[in-house]
Amino acid sequence: MGEEKWAEVSAGVLESLRGEFGDGPQTMSDRAWLGVSRKLRADKMNPSESIRLVFTLAATLSTAALAQADAWKKEMTDDGKVSVEYRVSRIKDTAGAEAPLIEFKASMTDSAGFEKCISTLMNVSNHKTFNGDEASETVRKVSETEWILYYNLKIPWPLPKTDCVVRMNFSRDTVNRSAEFSLVAAPDQAPPTGKRRFRVHQVSYTCKDLGNGKVELITAGKSSPPFKFPLWMIRASLPDAASDPLRIIMKLAKAGE
Repeated sequence: MGEEKWAEVSAGVLESLRGEFGDGPQTMSDRAWLGVSRKLRADKMNPSESIRLVFTLAATLSTAALAQADAWKKEMTDDGKVSVEYRVSRIKDTAGAEAPLIEFKASMTDSAGFEKCISTLMNVSNHKTFNGDEASETVRKVSETEWILYYNLKIPWPLPKTDCVVRMNFSRDTVNRSAEFSLVAAPDQAPPTGKRRFRVHQVSYTCKDLGNGKVELITAGKSSPPFKFPLWMIRASLPDAASDPLRIIMKLAKAGE
């Protein structure tokens, strides 16, 4: 994350600390609240690790005030090769409590090969790599174009252990030379594990054959984590949290994985 993003994080941490402890002098017990204080470079980590410190800080600080939905923001990264649009807001969960909602769209073009891109996404074991999860596996095959998948998320302590079950559908447009993978939360399609489970999660990956070995990869989705943390911390993770999976998918496709 760049200096501008870290400035947002610093301001948010200060705001949360003031809200929790006030502006006056503070005393501390012998317990350390923060064991690590360092910047993490997104290009050296998988997608979830690039915002791990942010999420860990979020769990130890008070929740920020509720906010209205952001306007859609658009950013270009990788010297204009990757386009990301996103916004952050809050929704009501099934119990009527406030929950964060992240919506995003991202695209990039590279010489990865159309069929290789499809094979990479079809390989469920790759999903944990580009999502930064502990595990990704097939619960069962419904048909030749539909599967139930299980993700065990890599969530840092002290946030709750979390998982996600999705229904993945695959479709191919032979005329327009495109293919789409659509994944929608299906929390009841796998036995409970005692972990927090995503109930609002939807993401798609579309591969478009541009010819000459080039492929455009597009992702769009929305997701609401099953636990609370301040919206400003989610904002600080963007656009990297939306664009990193595309980079990794392209890298895997080039390697033939």
